[in-house]
Amino acid sequence: MLTVAKDHRGCTVFDNGRALAVYPDEESALDLALLLADATRLRNHPVLVQVSRYGQPPRRLSC
Repeated sequence: MLTVAKDHRGCTVFDNGRALAVYPDEESALDLALLLADATRLRNHPVLVQVSRYGQPPRRLSC
C-alpha cells in the first residue's frame, strides 16, 4: 500500500509504512505515489494508493 500523508510539514510518501520521500506539496507526492503504483501494476502486483490528511480518515484513490 502506498500512502501520501499530509501534515503541517508537507507530504510524505510511504510504501507499506516505510517513508520514501517528502514533498512540500500534495500534488508532487501524489504524482510519485501514482507513478510507483503504475510501475508495480506492470509486474501484475495489485497496489492501493491512499491519501491521509491530518485529523481526517484516509481516502483511497481509484487508479
